[in-house]
Amino acid sequence: MSLSVQFLTMVTMIASGIYLGAAVDTFHKLTKGYRKKVVLDYALVLSFWMFQALFLFLILYLSNYGELRFYILVAVICGYAAYRALFRARFLSVLEWVFRVVARIVSIVRQTIHILIIQPIVWIVRTIFYIVLWVLSLLGSGIIGILKLIYFLLTPLGKGVWWLLPKNMKKFLHHIAGFCGKIKNRLLTWWKSFKK
Repeated sequence: MSLSVQFLTMVTMIASGIYLGAAVDTFHKLTKGYRKKVVLDYALVLSFWMFQALFLFLILYLSNYGELRFYILVAVICGYAAYRALFRARFLSVLEWVFRVVARIVSIVRQTIHILIIQPIVWIVRTIFYIVLWVLSLLGSGIIGILKLIYFLLTPLGKGVWWLLPKNMKKFLHHIAGFCGKIKNRLLTWWKSFKK
């Protein structure tokens, strides 16, 4: 391996160490809410480090075809130490700013969706529901009015027919009338509770 390739590999591994430090801080910031969920936390940490190992090996393969030397590990450690000493404070402040901006954008998008989509849908559904209730109430009132009119018109005729009926038939009709009265009372009770 030539000196230029070795130099390029060392510079690449130092940069990879700086990237690794930034990735670790970003990962800890993103997974702060999952610390109490032990199984999920272990799964996330394992996946993160597997991805980082694959990524560093890919960088190493592109720089020197994957030859692992001791100075490469030293270069990664030096890059990580340089990140911790020189870049970490600035990176964390930038990362915090990015998180605040993203959280604000998500909040604005959520409020916009709620105002432009969810609230109109809720208003339309409520309006349709109240219109249907009003139509049903109107139909019920009309049917009751028609039945009252029929009852008012047929009452004199019914009284005349009643006097002509035999006693046994009158008793039978009394039983039927009692049964119909119970049904009527239940229907009226149901209708009043429905209108409320």
